[in-house]
Amino acid sequence: MKIKIAEYDKDILKVFSGTFMAQAITFLVTPLIAKQFGPAEYGIYAGVLAAISILSVLSTGKYELAIMLPDDDLEVKDLMGLSNWINLIVCLLIVIFIFLCPVKSLNSLLGLKNGTKLLFLAIPICSYLLATFQIFNYWLIRKRNYSTLSINKILRSVLFGLLAISLAYISRTALFLVIALTLSHFFSNVFLRLKVKELNFKPSILLSSEKRSVFLDISKKYSKFPKFILPAELMNVVCAQMPVFVFLWVFSSKDSGYFSFILALLNMPISLFAGAILDVFKEKASKDYRETGSCREIYVNTLKKMVLMSIVPFVLLLIFGEKIIILIFGDQWSASGKFLNILLFMFLLKFISSPLSFIFYIVHKQKEDFLWHIYILLSTAAVLYIGAMLFNDILITVKLYSINFSIVYIIYLIRSYQLSNQKIII
Repeated sequence: MKIKIAEYDKDILKVFSGTFMAQAITFLVTPLIAKQFGPAEYGIYAGVLAAISILSVLSTGKYELAIMLPDDDLEVKDLMGLSNWINLIVCLLIVIFIFLCPVKSLNSLLGLKNGTKLLFLAIPICSYLLATFQIFNYWLIRKRNYSTLSINKILRSVLFGLLAISLAYISRTALFLVIALTLSHFFSNVFLRLKVKELNFKPSILLSSEKRSVFLDISKKYSKFPKFILPAELMNVVCAQMPVFVFLWVFSSKDSGYFSFILALLNMPISLFAGAILDVFKEKASKDYRETGSCREIYVNTLKKMVLMSIVPFVLLLIFGEKIIILIFGDQWSASGKFLNILLFMFLLKFISSPLSFIFYIVHKQKEDFLWHIYILLSTAAVLYIGAMLFNDILITVKLYSINFSIVYIIYLIRSYQLSNQKIII
């Protein structure tokens, strides 16, 4: 007897299989990378990675998020071209800034002591590659080409793991971790360009008058994305990365390394399960909204999946998490266990809400999302200031940070459920 699987679940399984393989590879190589580089260098790497994350949000104007919305593929290709052009310009400007800025000033910005120009130049280069990947990623989701997405995730994880472990034999510094990351994104982009030949992207600063006119029209049509979503996404990333910078500035690179390491570990299940479901949820929910004006059914279906998948792993981590860290990663990482239990409940809520909050984009509630992100930014800055500057205690800082974000994720779950049954209003 054949078991019938719904098309939505089949798509989730396709993405999940690739994501599972990629995360399994990452999990296997992470102990080796952690032992080779240590908490202090990992803390510096986390600071550079935070800068890359922030710049990659700025570098496309967030027009790539609109790729899921048009009915016409020609309009989608114009959106992709616009996103890619903005990405190129922004990253080139950052490269020029880094060349002109003294190394001492650059170190002060990230809270580092002895960073090099090469380390800082990797930031715009990697950011450009990451943003380009996101543009291709949304096109593949739109076309439901989940097999290519899965292979690409595996490829990127394998490359980063192999490069990081290999380069550690040359130098066990954060620079070589960043080089491994940059090269893995480069080859990942090469793979996607070979697979998506019909797009034929040719990055160029100069545009023809016809292309400028097309880009101007499309930028106006989807102006809500840079107006509201870009600042909202920027604030979201800044809030997520702010503790890394605060710990580098106020405490030490080791503390930043411990904290960032736990964040990376707890983000693995989110990347594995929530990320796979999000890719499929975007396409299905967007389609339902275009056709019926509601995606409540798929929302509830996805919510149930997220809750069922989350409970057992997070309970196990709560009970055995600290012992697992010492067993797998060694005694040098034992101090990171003090952050684990503090952050677990926050990550449980993040895991459940992360795919469902995409509803705000689908129903064009960018302004509301923007306002919520203003609150998130201000409240995050406040709790970090209270914990780091007033109490000067890293554990109090992390506790306040976790409580604040737990409240935020609960609010997003409630609002996204309410919005899932509203009609589109542009």
